[in-house]
Amino acid sequence: MKLLHLLLVLMLVTASVHADDSRPDGNWWNTQSQNGRLNYIVGFYDGMILGHRFSYWKYTDDSQDRSYGCTNKSAISFNEYHHRYIDDVRNDQLVDGVNEFYGDNRNHKIRVADAVWWVVNHIAGEPQAGLDKMIENFRKNAD
Repeated sequence: MKLLHLLLVLMLVTASVHADDSRPDGNWWNTQSQNGRLNYIVGFYDGMILGHRFSYWKYTDDSQDRSYGCTNKSAISFNEYHHRYIDDVRNDQLVDGVNEFYGDNRNHKIRVADAVWWVVNHIAGEPQAGLDKMIENFRKNAD
C-alpha cells in the first residue's frame, strides 16, 4: 500500500513539474481556456508596465548622476510604442487576435509574446506585407 501511495505521489509530482515548464507558445496557448487566455493577457500588460519601471528605477534615486540620457530615451520610446500599439487595444481584442494567429498551425512554435507583437501591429494597421514578413521571421526563429 505504501508503495502504491509513493508511486501515486511520484506520478503527481512528475506531472506537475512537466506542466510547469510549458513554453508559452501556440501549443501552450491552445491548451488554455478562454478565461486563462484573458488572465494571461492581463498579466502580459502588467509585465510590460513592470518591465518599463525596471528600465528606470535604478536611476530615479541616483543623486550623483542627473544625465539619464538613455533612461529618458527609454521612457520616450516606451510611451510612444504604448500609445501607438497598446492604448486603445482591449484584452479581448488581443485574445481574439492571438487565437487567429495560432489558427495557422505553422505558427504553433512561435512564442506568445511574438504573437502579441504581430497582433498589435495588425490592429495598428501595419501593411500585410510587413505582417507576412514578421511571421516568416518568427517561424524561422521559433525554437
